[in-house]
Amino acid sequence: MVQQYPAHLSNRKSQTTPEWAIFTALLELLRRVMEDCLVVEPDGRAVVRSHVSVEHADGEEETYEWVAPGEVDARSRRISPDSPLGAALLGRRADEMTYMDAPAGRVHLTVRAVV
Repeated sequence: MVQQYPAHLSNRKSQTTPEWAIFTALLELLRRVMEDCLVVEPDGRAVVRSHVSVEHADGEEETYEWVAPGEVDARSRRISPDSPLGAALLGRRADEMTYMDAPAGRVHLTVRAVV
């Protein structure tokens, strides 16, 4: 594989700068991440970028977008597996029941839809 670098990093002098060291370290990290990636085909389970509608025990229904940890925004109902709710929904399908442990106690949820 031929490596192509940005023009300002392609001459020998620039390859000894701290920026070059950071660039090559990040490139190597990205290579390792890509080697470990797994493409997931949609099968109805809640995964990153899924919109999951849940019904709470009191009958209230809410829809959340399941996102990567760096994209979380609770006000926009964007959750990740790092949250108790996100962890409870990960991998769930429509009509499955699950729960999460909250400070006020265990909360029971029914998944209504995964899109």
